[in-house]
Amino acid sequence: LGIEEPAPKIIGQCAYCMDAIYEGSECYSSGGIMVHTQCFADYVQEEYTETKLAGALGFEQRTA
Repeated sequence: LGIEEPAPKIIGQCAYCMDAIYEGSECYSSGGIMVHTQCFADYVQEEYTETKLAGALGFEQRTA
């Protein structure tokens, strides 16, 4: 009947691709940083070194 749906509300901006994150969409967030789920792997790879990521996951580098 010509009634338009309201536009989705923007709740943040993806720290990786810089596009809007809309209310109801899936994303990861921590400490005020928001990242689309589809951008998350690329964001982590760009932001964190292998050593830092391994340490955060409980791994330590050693000689076998």
